[in-house]
Amino acid sequence: MKKTFLLFSAMFVTLFMMAQAPVPNSWDCSGTLPSGYTENDLNSSHFYTTTPYYVSPASAYKMDRQDEWLKVWVNDVPGAISYQIRGTGSSPWSGTVKLQESVDGTTWTDLHVYVNGDIDANAWALHTDVPASTTRYLRFYYTVKASGYNLGIDDINVAIPSAGPAQEISASYLSTNVPNNGTIYFNSPVGTATPVTINLSNLGTVNALNITSATLSGAGSADYSITVSPTTIAALGTSPVTLSFNPSVAGTRDAILTLANNDADENPFIINLKGIGGSYATEPASNPTTLSFSNIKAWKMTPRWTTTAADGYLVLRSLGTPVTDAPTDGVIYDKGQGIGSSKVFYVGNGDSVKVQEMVANTNYYYAVFAYNGIGSYTNYKQSAPTTGSQLSAAGNPGTYYSTVDSTSASFVTQLTSKVNTHFQVYYSDYDNTIISNFYVRDTIGDSMVVNCEYSGEYKMYKPPFDFTAQNRSREHCLASSWMPTFSTSDHTDKAAYSDLHNLKFVNQNQVNAPRSNHAFGEPTTGIVSYLLATWGQNAIGFDVFSPRTDYRGDIARSLFYMSTCYNNAPNTGGTSGSVISSWAWDNLLVAASFGDTAWHLSSKLDQDLMKQWSQLDPPSNDEIARNEYVASVQNNRNPFVDHPSWVCLIDFNTMSKTANCNVGIANLPNQIQATVYPNPTSDVLQIELDETLNNAVATLQDVQGKVVYTQSIKGTQTSMSVGHLVKGMYLLHISAEGKDFNKKIIID
Repeated sequence: MKKTFLLFSAMFVTLFMMAQAPVPNSWDCSGTLPSGYTENDLNSSHFYTTTPYYVSPASAYKMDRQDEWLKVWVNDVPGAISYQIRGTGSSPWSGTVKLQESVDGTTWTDLHVYVNGDIDANAWALHTDVPASTTRYLRFYYTVKASGYNLGIDDINVAIPSAGPAQEISASYLSTNVPNNGTIYFNSPVGTATPVTINLSNLGTVNALNITSATLSGAGSADYSITVSPTTIAALGTSPVTLSFNPSVAGTRDAILTLANNDADENPFIINLKGIGGSYATEPASNPTTLSFSNIKAWKMTPRWTTTAADGYLVLRSLGTPVTDAPTDGVIYDKGQGIGSSKVFYVGNGDSVKVQEMVANTNYYYAVFAYNGIGSYTNYKQSAPTTGSQLSAAGNPGTYYSTVDSTSASFVTQLTSKVNTHFQVYYSDYDNTIISNFYVRDTIGDSMVVNCEYSGEYKMYKPPFDFTAQNRSREHCLASSWMPTFSTSDHTDKAAYSDLHNLKFVNQNQVNAPRSNHAFGEPTTGIVSYLLATWGQNAIGFDVFSPRTDYRGDIARSLFYMSTCYNNAPNTGGTSGSVISSWAWDNLLVAASFGDTAWHLSSKLDQDLMKQWSQLDPPSNDEIARNEYVASVQNNRNPFVDHPSWVCLIDFNTMSKTANCNVGIANLPNQIQATVYPNPTSDVLQIELDETLNNAVATLQDVQGKVVYTQSIKGTQTSMSVGHLVKGMYLLHISAEGKDFNKKIIID
C-alpha cells in the first residue's frame, strides 16, 4: 500500500471541529499523527520502523505499555474499520487489546477484544469490524500487558457506510464531503451577492429522499437567502441547494442551514455556514488572559493558556528576549516555521502544547495569539498577545548521590554501586526514546531536524525517522569492540551495549565510519575532517578521532561513566545473564582497526588528555539536559556531568581512588593563552592574546552548536561586537597554528 493519509478537503471547506478525521480516511501508521488521531503513549515509543514489524513502509504503530491507546475521532457515520495487527514476542502471544467505540468519547463499548493467542506473534493479520452508525470515536486500547509481549498496528482504514435500500442523505461542497453538523467556509466582497452551491445526494438504492424544508437561522442569516432547494431526490441521485451570500459588513457572518428530511438517523441535516465578508474572518475580541507553565524539566515544559472565544491559537517562542514578532493575517503557519526571530511551536484549538526543543537553565519566552477562520481567511488578534517566560530546569540530582562519599577510600565502588542499577532501554528503542523525545526539532513542511553530535551537521527529514534513510547511527562512544563481552553471542543484548549515556547520535557514513573503533585524541598529521569533526594520527602515530571542540568534554565524561558504571559490576541481559568484568583501561582492549593486534585501551586513550577535555569543555546546558532526560528513562545519572571534578578522583587505567588533581588549563599543550572580558557582556567582547598567531580566527557557537559569528584576529587584540545576538550562553572558540582556546560566554 502506498504510504498516504487520505484527507478529503478543500481550501474553503472544513469541519468546525478541525481535529476530526473525515469519513472515509486511512492512515498507514507512518509519520506524525493525522488530524483526528490522538494517543496515550506512555513510553513515547510511537513506531516500529524495521521489517518485519510493519506491513507497508516505512513503519507501523507500536504499543508497548499497558493502558496505552490510539484513538480516532471521525466527523461522520463510519463504515467498516479495517486494520493490520500483530504481536511481538514468542508464540503464543499473551495480553489483551481492545478495539472500542464511543458516541461521545467518554463512554466506551468493546467492538472487538483480542485475548492472548487471538493475536499472532509471528505474522500480520487483516481484521475488519463494523461500528454502530452513532459511533464517532474508535480506539485501540492495550488493557493487559504481559512481560515480553508488545503490539503492532498498521494500515488503518475507516470506510464510508455501505449503501442500503433506505434513503440516506449526504452533502458535499466543492467536491468535499460535508458531515451532519459540519461547517463550510466561503467569502464574498461586502455588498456583493455570491452563489454558494451545496450538492445533496441520496445514497439509498431504492427509496427516495424527501427534503421537507430548508431554513436559515443564526446571527448572520439576514445576509443569506436560499435560491434553489430540492424537495425530492431519487435513489442514488444528486440535487443542489444554492444559497446567495451578500455580506452586509466585513468579517464572519455565521448562519445555519437546516434541512428537514426523511432520513431515519440524520433528520434534520445541519450545515454551519461561515461566510466571510471581505478577505478575513472576524478578529477575536481578545487573546487568552493567562499563560502558565507545568512539567518543567531541563529538556521540556508545557505552556498552558486560558482559552477565549476564538477558533484557535498560535504560539511563538523566542530565546533570551521577549517575543516581539506577530503573525500576519491570511498566512497559514506551520509548526516549526520562523516568524522574525521567533518560532512557531503550536497552531490549533487546544489550550496547551508540550515543548521539548530545549536545553537546561535557559529562559524561554512565549506569546499566544488567538485567531478566527481557516486558511487564507485566518485573522489573528495581533495586538497584546498573552506573554510569559519560563526558565528551564537545571541539573537536579537531588539526593541521588547521598550514599556516595568522594573522600572515602571506597569512593569508586560506592559510585559504581549507585550508577550500575538502572533500567535498560534497548538499542532498538533508541529512535523511539531519545531521538523522538530529545534530539528532534520541528521545522517547516511537517519535517524534523536533527544534529550530528560529533560534527555539528544539521539534517532535515520527514518522519518517520529511519537510520539508513537519514544516514544516522547510534555511535558507541566507548566502542562496542572495547567492551569485555564483545566476542560473546549475546553482546548486543547487554546493558552496556545499549546504555544511553554512551550512545551518541551521529552521521553514519561521513563520521561514524571513519571513527570506527579508534581512540579519541588530537590528530596532528594526516588530518581529515568532516565539518567540525577531525581524524588522523596523533603525536605518537596512533589513529585518533576528535569531535567538535565544544563536545570533547561530553565524550570524556561518557567514557569515564562507562568504566565507572560497569567495572566489576553486573552487565545484565542476554542468554548468559549478568557478566562481571574489569573495565579498567589497563584491561580493556582496542585495535587500530578491526583485525589488528589488540592493545590495552590505556596505551591509546590518554586519560590525562580526556581529563583535560573534560575541564576545558565543562558540562553545557545541552549536556545537562541530556543527562536529565536519560535519567528520566534509564533511572541513573552520569556522575561526571553532575560533579565534573570527580574525574580527578579516579585513575581510570586501574579504576582506583586517587588524590584530588588539578589539570592545569593554563599550561596545557596546544592551548592558546588569552584573556576575554567583560563576561557577561551586552555589547562588545574584548579578546587579548598572549602572543601574535598567524591566521587566528574567533568563532561564537550557540547552545545548539551552530556558529553564529566569526571574526579574524590580527595581532594580539580584537573587539567582537555581540550586541545583535540573542541573549544566552555561547562558546567562544579561538584557533590558530594547531592551537585552541575555549571559553563559555554569557551575552545579557
